[in-house]
Amino acid sequence: KEATSGDEITEKETGIKDEFERAIYYLLEPETDDKEFRKNIAKTIHEEIKKQISKVDWKEKTETNNEIYLATYDNLPSDKFTKEKREQLAEEVLKIVRATLWIKYNLVNQQ
Repeated sequence: KEATSGDEITEKETGIKDEFERAIYYLLEPETDDKEFRKNIAKTIHEEIKKQISKVDWKEKTETNNEIYLATYDNLPSDKFTKEKREQLAEEVLKIVRATLWIKYNLVNQQ
């Protein structure tokens, strides 16, 4: 029997293949118990952010960073999240984008 990696466990647990999307899913976990809601929001935010990071030099552009922030903020329903919580989560997602996707997409673009 083969050992199962942490990624395989979390993918199986959530049904989400993409690591970044899973990170958003888990970031939302303390805010709501609704797994399908978290899954749908994570997917929507991920899709919006993918549009922004496909732009050339996105990490250097303030405008693109603002769009990434808004991709999160605008997709968190105001009836479920306070303005402050939406701002906090948008900042957290932007940090995750900078830490993970920038590396991933830079490596892909260099090959």
